[in-house]
Amino acid sequence: MFKLLDYQEDVAEECLEHLHAGDNPMLVLPAGAGKKEVTIEVASRLANKGRRPLFITDRRSLLTNFREWTNERGRGCDAAMAQTAATAGP
Repeated sequence: MFKLLDYQEDVAEECLEHLHAGDNPMLVLPAGAGKKEVTIEVASRLANKGRRPLFITDRRSLLTNFREWTNERGRGCDAAMAQTAATAGP
Protein backbone atom coordinates (compact mmCIF):
# COMPACT_ATOMS: atom_id res chain seq x y z
CA MET A 1 0.00 0.00 0.00
CA PHE A 2 1.28 3.44 -0.92
CA LYS A 3 2.09 5.79 1.97
CA LEU A 4 2.43 9.54 1.65
CA LEU A 5 5.39 11.32 3.19
CA ASP A 6 4.59 13.39 6.30
CA TYR A 7 4.48 16.74 4.50
CA GLN A 8 2.34 15.23 1.70
CA GLU A 9 -0.10 13.88 4.31
CA ASP A 10 -0.30 17.36 5.87
CA VAL A 11 -1.04 18.91 2.46
CA ALA A 12 -3.70 16.29 1.71
CA GLU A 13 -5.39 16.88 5.07
CA GLU A 14 -5.35 20.65 4.57
CA CYS A 15 -6.80 20.27 1.08
CA LEU A 16 -9.61 18.06 2.41
CA GLU A 17 -10.37 20.55 5.19
CA HIS A 18 -10.74 23.33 2.63
CA LEU A 19 -12.93 21.17 0.40
CA HIS A 20 -15.21 20.25 3.31
CA ALA A 21 -15.47 23.95 4.18
CA GLY A 22 -16.73 24.64 0.65
CA ASP A 23 -13.51 26.23 -0.57
CA ASN A 24 -11.74 25.50 -3.86
CA PRO A 25 -8.11 24.87 -2.86
CA MET A 26 -5.23 24.96 -5.30
CA LEU A 27 -2.40 22.52 -4.74
CA VAL A 28 0.98 24.22 -5.17
CA LEU A 29 4.17 22.26 -4.52
CA PRO A 30 7.64 22.41 -6.07
CA ALA A 31 8.63 20.06 -8.87
CA GLY A 32 9.13 16.54 -7.58
CA ALA A 33 7.34 17.17 -4.27
CA GLY A 34 4.46 14.81 -5.00
CA LYS A 35 1.56 16.83 -6.42
CA LYS A 36 0.36 13.76 -8.30
CA GLU A 37 0.48 11.56 -5.19
CA VAL A 38 -1.35 14.15 -3.04
CA THR A 39 -3.99 14.72 -5.72
CA ILE A 40 -4.63 11.00 -6.08
CA GLU A 41 -4.80 10.55 -2.31
CA VAL A 42 -7.34 13.38 -1.93
CA ALA A 43 -9.45 12.08 -4.83
CA SER A 44 -9.37 8.54 -3.43
CA ARG A 45 -10.42 9.66 0.04
CA LEU A 46 -13.29 11.66 -1.42
CA ALA A 47 -14.38 8.71 -3.58
CA ASN A 48 -14.21 6.36 -0.59
CA LYS A 49 -16.70 8.67 1.17
CA GLY A 50 -19.11 8.59 -1.77
CA ARG A 51 -18.02 11.87 -3.35
CA ARG A 52 -17.29 12.17 -7.07
CA PRO A 53 -14.03 14.03 -7.68
CA LEU A 54 -13.37 15.37 -11.16
CA PHE A 55 -9.90 14.94 -12.66
CA ILE A 56 -9.13 16.95 -15.77
CA THR A 57 -6.00 16.48 -17.83
CA ASP A 58 -4.69 17.19 -21.28
CA ARG A 59 -2.85 13.86 -21.61
CA ARG A 60 -4.34 10.43 -22.09
CA SER A 61 -1.46 8.78 -20.17
CA LEU A 62 -2.26 10.78 -17.02
CA LEU A 63 -5.92 9.86 -17.37
CA THR A 64 -5.14 6.15 -17.53
CA ASN A 65 -2.65 6.40 -14.69
CA PHE A 66 -5.13 8.33 -12.53
CA ARG A 67 -7.70 5.54 -12.84
CA GLU A 68 -5.10 2.89 -11.99
CA TRP A 69 -3.64 4.80 -9.05
CA THR A 70 -7.03 5.52 -7.46
CA ASN A 71 -8.03 1.85 -7.88
CA GLU A 72 -4.88 0.89 -5.94
CA ARG A 73 -5.96 3.15 -3.05
CA GLY A 74 -9.48 1.82 -2.61
CA ARG A 75 -12.43 2.93 -4.62
CA GLY A 76 -11.37 4.05 -8.06
CA CYS A 77 -12.33 7.41 -9.51
CA ASP A 78 -13.86 8.00 -12.89
CA ALA A 79 -11.84 10.21 -15.15
CA ALA A 80 -12.41 11.58 -18.61
CA MET A 81 -10.58 13.76 -21.05
CA ALA A 82 -12.19 16.66 -22.83
CA GLN A 83 -10.65 17.81 -26.06
CA THR A 84 -11.28 21.01 -27.91
CA ALA A 85 -10.38 22.11 -31.39
CA ALA A 86 -8.57 25.40 -31.62
CA THR A 87 -9.11 27.57 -34.65
CA ALA A 88 -6.71 30.14 -35.94
CA GLY A 89 -7.78 33.74 -35.73
CA PRO A 90 -8.08 36.10 -38.70
